[in-house]
Amino acid sequence: MGATQNLSKNLRALRSIQGCSLVHYAKQLNISKSTLQEIEHGHPPHLDTVECISRSLNIPVTLLLSDAFSSEQQTHSLQILMRLEQYAAWDPKDRESLASLCGQIIQLLNKYPTDDPAL
Repeated sequence: MGATQNLSKNLRALRSIQGCSLVHYAKQLNISKSTLQEIEHGHPPHLDTVECISRSLNIPVTLLLSDAFSSEQQTHSLQILMRLEQYAAWDPKDRESLASLCGQIIQLLNKYPTDDPAL
């Protein structure tokens, strides 16, 4: 899956997690409703738009474009990161480091699957 498709999938997942309408989420991201709609439908955005979304969500661009996680794992990881109140105040490099570590943990967990649905 390409970066544009990953961004589309990830933004839809994040919007779903928050239960936001397209209009409300676009305002939260500081982009227009039509731009968000285009991204969610798989149209490639400008780099400036991706950076704006990243800043608005306090999520590293690399995580927004990532396909390292399954949909469910990514949703859970993003929920955890977004609930860490102090996470938004972290230096962007530190946020990116944490996101990278989460990705590495998920990859290791995927290497040794379990039948336990709680994991």
